[in-house]
Amino acid sequence: MPRAAVVGAGHNGLVCAAYLGRAGFDVTVLEQADRPGGCVLTEEPVPGFRMNIGAIEIGGIVESGIVDELDLRSLGLRLAAQPEIAVIHTPGPALAFHRSLDATTAHLADALSPAAAAEWARFTALADGVWGLFSLVDDVPPPSFGELARMAQDAYGDRGSRIFEAVLSPADSVLRANLADADLRAAAAAFGAHGEIPPWLPGSGVFAFLLPGGHGGVGARPVGGSGALVDALVMSIERAGGRVRCGAPVARVRLSEVGVAGVTLASGEEVDADVVVSTIDLRRLGAMLPADERTAALRLGGERTHGGLCNVAELKVDLALDGETVLAREAPCDPGALRMLVPDLDVGAAFRAIVDGRIPDPMPVMFSIPSASDRTMAPTGRSVGWVSAFVPAVRADGRTWPEGNDDAVRAALATVERFAPGTTARILGTVVTGPAEWEARTGNPGGNPNHIDLTLDQMLGSRPAAGLARYETPVRGLFLSGAGTHPGGGVTGRPGRNAAVAVTGAGGRGVRRMRAPGLRLADAARGYLRMRGAL
Repeated sequence: MPRAAVVGAGHNGLVCAAYLGRAGFDVTVLEQADRPGGCVLTEEPVPGFRMNIGAIEIGGIVESGIVDELDLRSLGLRLAAQPEIAVIHTPGPALAFHRSLDATTAHLADALSPAAAAEWARFTALADGVWGLFSLVDDVPPPSFGELARMAQDAYGDRGSRIFEAVLSPADSVLRANLADADLRAAAAAFGAHGEIPPWLPGSGVFAFLLPGGHGGVGARPVGGSGALVDALVMSIERAGGRVRCGAPVARVRLSEVGVAGVTLASGEEVDADVVVSTIDLRRLGAMLPADERTAALRLGGERTHGGLCNVAELKVDLALDGETVLAREAPCDPGALRMLVPDLDVGAAFRAIVDGRIPDPMPVMFSIPSASDRTMAPTGRSVGWVSAFVPAVRADGRTWPEGNDDAVRAALATVERFAPGTTARILGTVVTGPAEWEARTGNPGGNPNHIDLTLDQMLGSRPAAGLARYETPVRGLFLSGAGTHPGGGVTGRPGRNAAVAVTGAGGRGVRRMRAPGLRLADAARGYLRMRGAL
């Protein structure tokens, strides 16, 4: 039985290990932290309050098919549907963006105007074209931008150039060209901030389509917290005969004359393996490799990657609250829906402050009360709140993380108080996870959940670096995965499954076949895009 060692127990590492176990590998997952999950975990730091310290939405891993392929529901994973993509609170009306486009446009016609609703429908049609094209290459070795441009032209004809131009443009330009309504522009810009790229940067245009791209998609959260997904993945690995070892940081990747021999832990213990899959960032992996001609491209690629180029990091504040939270202005939605609280219509102003090393004032935040729709999260009569904001990784005032967390927390809670008055007076306890805490947990510079920036030079066939985008490496038996590989961050599990496919040569039992990208996808592109109504 071939042996595989997976470095890192984030959700992508766990997904990869589960597929390898099903394909007949003896799998060991090695994690430096004291528990698996990476940025997906649920804890109970305040008795009775279950808090999603990291990610809250996992619709991507459901939509990718991985939950069904690994039969995670049989391992106790229960999912609650999320009918809204998000509710965006601006200085104007609260706007609910439902998974249903029809429900969204009906709401926008009432909340804004029929003209604004029609404008959003047109913008969504453009987004369908963009994401329809990208979705074709989510589960394949990533193409270059040139190959993607040819696919767009072949699938869309003359319209393909407009779609491709939008992808390469700054998000600001895309939004100004397509949305006249200021509240709609602010809503799309705020949700597009998930890419952690300033909206004036070339190539940020793809993130302008995140919000409209959610229509028709899957919204889901695990009942009892996001950690339930991690628990099910660990059980899937164990069911296949594998194991997950926490508190086991990898210090070196060992090579033989022919390829990978295994890894050495920080304790000195050696773990033998025929295959090693690294889900950590390429720079750290390079430091674990011996310096020889086989590893030169890997180490050089790591040196050339960048994370935090725009100085963007994350602050997370989890709240134990007495009673329920009421927002000053509401829209028809699930009470636990993800919300964006945007006090200034100029979302780019917050990014300008962050790039300069300043705490945004006012600070846009993501906000949710998960316990409002999942009563397992908090005691009766009490609730759990979730606040997340972008902050500078390096501060201009000289303060460092975590010592400087307090003023960032105050700014985030000030925004919550502005939209949900009285919330701060009901706080019973908090858990603060700033850039330093994220970096300590995940090992990623600045705690970057994407490992490396989602900029044009680090996407598709150049993610994580040119020549290293197809999960294989020049070292026989050494493979790459994680958020730093195609198709990037978010809780989709796709980088993990794609890496498992690369390991098994696309022929392993229980692993999808991976097709090479290129113009021969044109027929599939046309069929898919017609189905989405994008042609």
